[in-house]
Amino acid sequence: IYLQDPEIVNHLRGNSHVFFAALLCDTSRMHSPEELAIRVGTLIKNRRLEKGLSLEELSVRAGLDRSSISLYESYKCAPTISSAAWVAKALNIRPSELIRQAEDT
Repeated sequence: IYLQDPEIVNHLRGNSHVFFAALLCDTSRMHSPEELAIRVGTLIKNRRLEKGLSLEELSVRAGLDRSSISLYESYKCAPTISSAAWVAKALNIRPSELIRQAEDT
């Protein structure tokens, strides 16, 4: 659905549940995988620092190598889905929330 077409937008607004579903399907604002990996790495680092955790402490909590988390935070390597899930859990956030925040920034 091309959501920038005023006629389509006006039609969908009359059906709020359809409009919401169309917004969820709008891919025009999606980040590239590389951009998303950078944003996830930034969020991991920011959350870690907010919680006062060192790379070593976070790596122990997540069950991952300290060097892996360092690579994620410095954008040299994208975390796998399972690694992102373990890091998110160690930071006390849901993996889906980590990805959602990365998409929204």
